[in-house]
Amino acid sequence: MTRPERPAMLVLADGTAFTGTAFGADGEAVGEVVFNTSLSGYQEIITDPSYRGQIVTMTAPQIGNYGVNADDVESSRPWIEGLVVKECSLLPSNWRATQSLDAYLKEWGVVGIEGLDTRALTKHLRDSGAQEGVISTVDFDVDRLTAKAKASPGLVGRDLVRDVTCEKPYQWTEGPWGRAPETATKKPHVVVYDFGHGLFTPKIVKYLCAKAPFLALNVQANSANYGFNIITKYSRADYVCIDEQEIRLATHKKHEDLRKLIRKIYKKMKCSRMIVTRGPYGSDGYFKSQGFLNSPALTDKIVDRVGAGDALFAITAPCMAGGLENDLTAFVGNVAGALQIQTVGNRKPVEFPEMVKFINRLLK
Repeated sequence: MTRPERPAMLVLADGTAFTGTAFGADGEAVGEVVFNTSLSGYQEIITDPSYRGQIVTMTAPQIGNYGVNADDVESSRPWIEGLVVKECSLLPSNWRATQSLDAYLKEWGVVGIEGLDTRALTKHLRDSGAQEGVISTVDFDVDRLTAKAKASPGLVGRDLVRDVTCEKPYQWTEGPWGRAPETATKKPHVVVYDFGHGLFTPKIVKYLCAKAPFLALNVQANSANYGFNIITKYSRADYVCIDEQEIRLATHKKHEDLRKLIRKIYKKMKCSRMIVTRGPYGSDGYFKSQGFLNSPALTDKIVDRVGAGDALFAITAPCMAGGLENDLTAFVGNVAGALQIQTVGNRKPVEFPEMVKFINRLLK
């Protein structure tokens, strides 16, 4: 998912300039530039009346990742003059979200800028103090914008309370928040990427095996864990996805028939679904209701092999939990893997439109 790029500029009263990309509304925002170090709570900050007259810089690297909803506002509207972030999330993920941060700011006419060095800006503000600034998506002349910042009325002597106070008394009638709606399967699933770096202690592993209603596992043996991180440290799983090398390490069988090893791990893990990725040979799946299923590799264009298995697991885990047919799940997983190996170093995610185009090409 992409957002049309619109150039934007932030210029401070001392002439310091930052270029970036616009989000939210078009236009210009003038105000005192300050920073906030909160990791979350951006919606509360945006609607906090105390920020009237200020352009707020968020120091957390990604803002907007859980979207915006009607319950988390501190007042009836945003009060900040503008918003500065390193990255505005394109894909909010939260069951309470009703719209994206970008759409929310656009709706209320608030100008935002992303893609600039917020660390450098924060250090500059910390050392020189808060000062007036301008965000613009329509004027990119530094001298003109500096003059506009210097001409800003600032905060001193302004009656900002009159701007933000409510027009008349009102009754508070809202109750507590509701709970998350039940999932479509009524069976929440836990997806575990275990890279063997020590995060998943024996106690956590034991808890996951005992409590997760649907447990999907990808346990990786790599140079960082010296090959000692194997799938069998978990006592059970509903879905297992590992590569051929990892299943051979787990069974200590370098040359034995792969399908025998799959049956062995399948039985030991008490799982009903399993996929073993095999690089250029595609993947071998084993399913309780169907037996073995081979899915071929779907590309001959290889730029970087790193991340193909991760992409396959990321998309097949929710498909398995949701009850999608096994052959379709394996196919979609191999599509994701085929797209991922065409990108260097996981530089960008596999997007849904790309998958649709790829599948259409395959079917022609």
